[in-house]
Amino acid sequence: MRTHLTHHGLDALIDTCVISYEQGREKPDPQLFLKACADLGADPRATLMVGDNPVRDGAAAACGLRTYILPAEHRTGERGLADVLRLVT
Repeated sequence: MRTHLTHHGLDALIDTCVISYEQGREKPDPQLFLKACADLGADPRATLMVGDNPVRDGAAAACGLRTYILPAEHRTGERGLADVLRLVT
């Protein structure tokens, strides 16, 4: 993941990157979401997690994060990210 972010010049836009295999865990383990919040210094109750899988990403809601699940659509075109931007701006 980090290699791809760097390759596309996105690494400077990312404050932290929690990768499941580095943590010895995988979603829906809530500890992954809590680690990301801790690394960011963010209160989980004031954090928005955007995902696309209600089972794997829904665990974020179980540990207190506000959670927005994108519609299960083909991975091309508009998937609802404009809605996310309206939520945070």
